[in-house]
Amino acid sequence: MSKHDGKKLNRSDINLAPRKGGKPRKMPELPAVPGEAVRTADAPAVRDEQKLELFSESVHEQKSVTAGPSVTPPDLPKDLIRTEEPVKTEVTPPHLPEPAVESEDSDDISLFFPELAKLEAEAQESVKKTLPEPEEAPAEPVPEPEQEKEPVQNTEAETTAPAEEPEKTDNTETVNEPAEKQEEPVVLKTLPAETSDTPPVPKPRKKKPGVQKKQPSEPKTVRSEQSERPSAVEAIKKTFAETVLKPQVTKRKPKKASGTENKNHEPLIQYRSGKILLGVFAGFMVLGVIAGFAGTMWFENLIENAPPLDVGKREEYSQASVIYDHDGNFVAEYGTNENVEWAESNEIPQQLKDAFIAIEDQRFYEHNGIDLKRLVGAVIGQITGNASYGASTITQQLIKNTHLTQEVSYERKASEIHLALELEKVMSKDDILVWYMNTLYLGDSNYGVKVAAEDYFGKKLNQLSLRECAILAGLAQSPNAYNPRLNSLKGDMTPTNRRANNVLYAMHKTGKINDTQYNAALNEHLNVLEQSRRYELYNYPIYVEYAVENVATKLLEAEETEVTDEALTEKKQWLRTAGYQIYTGFNTSIQDTAQEAITNFDRYPTLITGTEVQASTVIMDQRTGEVVAMVGGREEPTAPEGFNRATDSTQAVGSSIKPLSVYAPACEMGDYPGTTVMDTQESIEGYGEDNSYPNGDHTGGAITMRRALELSHNIPAARFLLEHVGIDKAYNFMVQEGFAPENLAKTAAGLALGATDVTTLEMTAAYACLANGGEYIEPHAYRKVTDRFGNLILDGNNVDKHRVFSEATAWLVTNMMETNMVDGYGVNARLSNVKSCGKTGTHEHQVISFGGYTPYYTSFLRISADDYVRMTNSSSYYQSAPLWRAYMEPIHEGLEDREILDYTAEDVGIQQYWVCTNSGQLAQSWCEGHYEYAAPSNAPTVLCEGHTYAEPEWTEEDWSEDGFINYDDPNWWEKGWWDEMGNFHPY
Repeated sequence: MSKHDGKKLNRSDINLAPRKGGKPRKMPELPAVPGEAVRTADAPAVRDEQKLELFSESVHEQKSVTAGPSVTPPDLPKDLIRTEEPVKTEVTPPHLPEPAVESEDSDDISLFFPELAKLEAEAQESVKKTLPEPEEAPAEPVPEPEQEKEPVQNTEAETTAPAEEPEKTDNTETVNEPAEKQEEPVVLKTLPAETSDTPPVPKPRKKKPGVQKKQPSEPKTVRSEQSERPSAVEAIKKTFAETVLKPQVTKRKPKKASGTENKNHEPLIQYRSGKILLGVFAGFMVLGVIAGFAGTMWFENLIENAPPLDVGKREEYSQASVIYDHDGNFVAEYGTNENVEWAESNEIPQQLKDAFIAIEDQRFYEHNGIDLKRLVGAVIGQITGNASYGASTITQQLIKNTHLTQEVSYERKASEIHLALELEKVMSKDDILVWYMNTLYLGDSNYGVKVAAEDYFGKKLNQLSLRECAILAGLAQSPNAYNPRLNSLKGDMTPTNRRANNVLYAMHKTGKINDTQYNAALNEHLNVLEQSRRYELYNYPIYVEYAVENVATKLLEAEETEVTDEALTEKKQWLRTAGYQIYTGFNTSIQDTAQEAITNFDRYPTLITGTEVQASTVIMDQRTGEVVAMVGGREEPTAPEGFNRATDSTQAVGSSIKPLSVYAPACEMGDYPGTTVMDTQESIEGYGEDNSYPNGDHTGGAITMRRALELSHNIPAARFLLEHVGIDKAYNFMVQEGFAPENLAKTAAGLALGATDVTTLEMTAAYACLANGGEYIEPHAYRKVTDRFGNLILDGNNVDKHRVFSEATAWLVTNMMETNMVDGYGVNARLSNVKSCGKTGTHEHQVISFGGYTPYYTSFLRISADDYVRMTNSSSYYQSAPLWRAYMEPIHEGLEDREILDYTAEDVGIQQYWVCTNSGQLAQSWCEGHYEYAAPSNAPTVLCEGHTYAEPEWTEEDWSEDGFINYDDPNWWEKGWWDEMGNFHPY
């Protein structure tokens, strides 16, 4: 109820008809009543005890109940001003009628009860006469006192009047005494009117001491009358106060007087709070259920396209394949710059685990994948702009890194939460943490703590200091900003150190480290590698890359995929991330010895261009087929995937091919080392289109197979091939020995003289076939290959093995090459510490070579130019044979000297026969004879019937090193050919 100049304001005087557009009009501002202070939102209403008593007495005298605005005398001190939120009065008497419905047009209850308006007017006049004229209310809000008094709850009811709603008139008031008086505030309550026109007004009852319940008051935001629109929170409060907490006028039946009961049976204005609050609570419950159902449906819709949880992804991380030597020692990693090197839980120090948990997810072991407290804090931080951390737990981060993208969307976040909850159900906390720490990106293409520790500090995980652990954990938030190497190179380690200190503080705060550890780590000196080791070329690149290609080839064959260059490239790239463990027969000591000998050899021939020639060699264990060493050039490569002359280059090798293509096949087909052919410059049927004969030295008569091999004559080799073996059969033998069919020249010169393209590796494997008793074992680098979990993928024992020659043939050819190391051109290759055998080779003046073996290893060496440029002063006798010995002799130091083959001649039925040197038949008394070995299948059975033996054309000058090159002729290399001794023979 309000007054204007003594005139009663009727409901009809207020036009609250809705404006055009449907919005209701607001209650117009009413001028202040004389003698009444204007109450604003900026100045809460207060009364002192004296004026309250005057007001109360006037009310009783008028026998009416008033409900009007608060009156604030202007002379009250500011410390008496009440700033707490008033306490509401609730009364829920039984058997009350339904509460009156509040009008939408006005919140002034006097409009519905005119009698109250009259009483209020009389009360106001009484107060007006008693109180001085009020001053204008202060415009600025009054500051709250340092110590607020707790509001008091009446035993029968609580009263409340929101201070921020100046236009609203409440039915109750609560007044505080000044703080220094320390007296309880007086609470006036309004009573409901009875049916009579002038209801009796009971005297105020005294409150029982100690019955009042204190309600904590919350500081309220003071809003100005000039505010354009209340905030959302204020609007909700206002609506709740108006609809739920507003006191209603009701009637109460009289009760019998007893004690403190209302003896006069006065009507009371009561709150139907119990029933109303119950209804409100039920309403909120319904709304909560609806909201929960709607939220659930919304969440289900967001995760509709979420990928399924796949814990198998733990096994799909990118990991370099690792190569080990014959003793199981680490050799190199074959991978990319973004590989993961998995560390098991027991490899990761506890301090490193604690560091990650302290800074990333302190309640990691307590939550179920989602940390609600952290989530709410992060949301509030985002709203207020004070966000210092994200809402994602370690589990959520792992899900995002392994199952989802980095997209920022509700769908991705919902999927992340859903999968995190699912992951916690099927995986232990420790497994989740280990997975997270092994796949987390930590800058500089480092994935996982094991790789990062090695890359930044050059340490294994168990060698990390506490501060280094803190730095690695700090990188999780921003790998680039806190990168220790980048900041060190910039000369400003402040960001890295500040972040590390934050991690240490978090560890100390959570009790993971003590004061001593904390202070020591803060002052710890840090050493960061200036250059990443992961960008360096791996050790032994020639062998490592051969081993990888060997494995890739076998994997393609197992998949029944055609082995092409493109397929090999793709498979090798896959091996970079597959995490395979490749155990090889690689012997680093032998590798170092061979490389050093080839690099330091000082007797290489020169090219006509004046540049240096190149060399390559392969060393195999003929018993297993394992390649134990491989040299691809005179100098070690400085870049990956370089040119490997041992496997990538095919060239003609000359006479060193004869034991493989001619003499072993001939013995297998019935000949023996004493078999003879004519070594004369006569036409040979099938040699070329004109049935000519090859160039080279000759004896002018018959020559045995053994002697032809020792002297490396070409004519006997061509005759044995064409007259005893045949091109087709020789070709088939070579294919069985492992030569690529597409590279073989199926001609007499190609097969008999070595004018066909082969690789150093193929030649080594073919010689190893003889060294292994005639059984070919496919050359390979690996002993076994396992995947990252130890499952066997390839077994070196399952490579191709097949017999090419009989054991007797292998023994006979081996024996011929042994005598070549004594009586032939192989003398410069003979080893002093173990038995050895081999054969020199020269192809024109372009390639020189030597192939041979011992009881332990087989090796083939080739010296040539990459582009077949002609060499000057080249000799297999003076250059390739000595170089072969230069690395093979130290390799065999300390090894027992024994027979090359592990069986004897008697074991395979080989015996010695006295045979004719000219005819190769059993010698008669007139024959020039000698003892020769033969197997039962090829031993001579016919007596010699007569012959003319011709001695080989052999002079001391043939062994001379000097005086056989005429440098005055600019085209001298085009007018002749070279023998095994390095002699030039004009055509």
